[in-house]
Amino acid sequence: MVNREVREFVNREVREFAWSGKKAEGRLKQLEEERLQLDRELNAARDKITISERSKEVLEARLRVMEPQVREPDRVRRALSFMPSTKERPASLQTRYNSLRRTSDDK
Repeated sequence: MVNREVREFVNREVREFAWSGKKAEGRLKQLEEERLQLDRELNAARDKITISERSKEVLEARLRVMEPQVREPDRVRRALSFMPSTKERPASLQTRYNSLRRTSDDK
């Protein structure tokens, strides 16, 4: 009787261990698939970064080539900044008005 109980107990434990082993194998397989998927995503992200960096370098090179063309309007704009602004015009208009008034007074 004891042998039978021991045998049943051992059989139950073996079945439970086998079940948990299969469960562990399934989980291990699932984790391995997830790892492979993450590796693929990581490689795709690295490729995307590499392509972006190359595109950036090409764009920067193009901008360096175009730079002399872009700089000319900056110089014109800077030269225009030395011209009197509209805020200063009323004083010059007043001077012009005074000179015109003098000529009309002289008549």
